[in-house]
Amino acid sequence: MIETVEVVEVLETDRTTSDRPRNRFEVTVRTVAGFHHRFRVQREVRVATLIGRAVDYFADRNELQAGNYRLIENTATGQTRDLVGSATLGDSAVGQDAHLTLMSTDPKVDG
Repeated sequence: MIETVEVVEVLETDRTTSDRPRNRFEVTVRTVAGFHHRFRVQREVRVATLIGRAVDYFADRNELQAGNYRLIENTATGQTRDLVGSATLGDSAVGQDAHLTLMSTDPKVDG
């Protein structure tokens, strides 16, 4: 059975390119717990904007605790790289079908 997944759009609406479909592409964002979802984005979207939307999406479904996160790209070669929150996805060379993982930046507390 094929599951239909609603793609969440994360678009910068103040850009003149926002209406151009060719500037849109999809990425998969995952949590460390294994939950994942596809997000439709633009090259102009800031990494921090995608982080915020992804955290909201997963937190609303009780799949992630609210908090502070960063995004890691999992490359096809098996390596990872941190994405800078203030950079755009285009500046970060994130493209179609990229696999990104949310990683907490909050301090770990043993309890």
